Amino acid sequence: MKICPIDFPTYSPDLNPLDFSLWKEVSDRMEKKIVKNENTSEYKARLRRTALTIPERVVRKMLGSIRPRAQSIYDNDGGHVLRD
Repeated sequence: MKICPIDFPTYSPDLNPLDFSLWKEVSDRMEKKIVKNENTSEYKARLRRTALTIPERVVRKMLGSIRPRAQSIYDNDGGHVLRD
């Protein structure tokens, strides 16, 4: 099949847009509603609610960026990809 792997950085935002953009979105939303004296169980429940209330259009936009990002990396032989 002549597949040649490309070495990628472990935590590349170009390869993990959901890890970076989705968790940033969740983090930003969590920071807007800080609850004092919240225990671990309550925090986890709030985290889950927060993540589940992210609009579908936002998640779809993040998912839609995966293919162009992967293509850019492939086109650059795994090198740095310039962004806006």
